[in-house]
Amino acid sequence: MASGSKPLIGLSIVGEMLHALVDYTARPAGSQIVAYLLTFCVIVGLSKIASNRQQALQTGGPARDRG
Repeated sequence: MASGSKPLIGLSIVGEMLHALVDYTARPAGSQIVAYLLTFCVIVGLSKIASNRQQALQTGGPARDRG
């Protein structure tokens, strides 16, 4: 076994797949946690904006001045 490799005993298959696909780590650094939370907040915020715009279009919301 190489000096930097992890032992295969005790690693979950899901953890290994996530590590291979998205560089998942079981113990993320503080900056990774901040990036995950920021990304989540941006996604939720944009989803709410899109939902509000869609509802306004369906209910005949205020028309925008396009001139």
